[in-house]
Amino acid sequence: MAKLLYQDTEVPLHDDDTVLEALLRHGVDVASSCKNGVCQTCMIHCESGNPGATAQRGVKETLAAQGYFLACQCKPRECGDADLRVSLEGEGGLFIEAKLVAKDRLAPDIVRLVFESQEEMCYESGQFLNLRRSDGLIRSYSIASDTSSCKRFELHVGRIKEGRMSSFLFDELTVGESVEVRGPSGSCFYIPGRPEQPLLLIGTGTGFAPLLGIIRAALAAKHEGPIYLFHGSTNASGVYFSAEMRTLAAENKQLYYSPCVDQDAPEDLLLGRAADLALAEHKSLKGYRVFLCGHPAMVKKTKKLAYLGGASLSDIFSDPFEFSEAT
Repeated sequence: MAKLLYQDTEVPLHDDDTVLEALLRHGVDVASSCKNGVCQTCMIHCESGNPGATAQRGVKETLAAQGYFLACQCKPRECGDADLRVSLEGEGGLFIEAKLVAKDRLAPDIVRLVFESQEEMCYESGQFLNLRRSDGLIRSYSIASDTSSCKRFELHVGRIKEGRMSSFLFDELTVGESVEVRGPSGSCFYIPGRPEQPLLLIGTGTGFAPLLGIIRAALAAKHEGPIYLFHGSTNASGVYFSAEMRTLAAENKQLYYSPCVDQDAPEDLLLGRAADLALAEHKSLKGYRVFLCGHPAMVKKTKKLAYLGGASLSDIFSDPFEFSEAT
């Protein structure tokens, strides 16, 4: 049975331990966030042994080939007989420096941050990046900007109560200062082709950010089919960027914008949950491409309903906003 080794020391294992759980219990300070294999914050290096295909699912092929894997998705007891020797060394080379060049408030609890990276970083609008501050804390944020620049990218950050990273980005990071970034990652983005296909985009809160990136990419690619965006929040202040979206929709006849709130909707907003309103209006999703971003419960439920509504699984793209209690 495989052993887990870190710095030439055997790490005690419980029967169903993941590498992340075992290392944290052993006192190793491994960065982590969602613990579901989505954010890739806990990516570490395998020096010998085989972490398995599950632990490398979603990891870039070039990184997987070098032995990088997701600690939260690897269970040493399932890795065969060869010992699994892991290291946090080499992670530094995965990050590049990015300077904050613009910062403005989009809503009381949402801020827009525009960074310029030290090196070119090719990404697709809607993918996400991992940000790391100087003490090693890492969190994931989706890209809202288009791909006109390989060095500049835009993020929308929602303030989380007692959130360490979101509070830092809101209150402490100033224009001219830098963080480190790794990525991009994720498959929730627009792929050119089938320009006549209807697109349905549903997001909650700052799940709007990747959807904005996807819309920008689709319009830049001259997508001809209708693009339906439903953006929801619990209150009106959370439906941010609405004036700009109304202008964008007025300039692009194929774009339809539906801002929604769960309660106390003013006249210019729809009353109801974004996913419920979207699926009520689009009962048959056969032939649609569907993008879902935001609260994990909404994404999981709506993905199932979209499939039952006729959308092909290969045409449903999701980005659940998984986060730990201290985001």
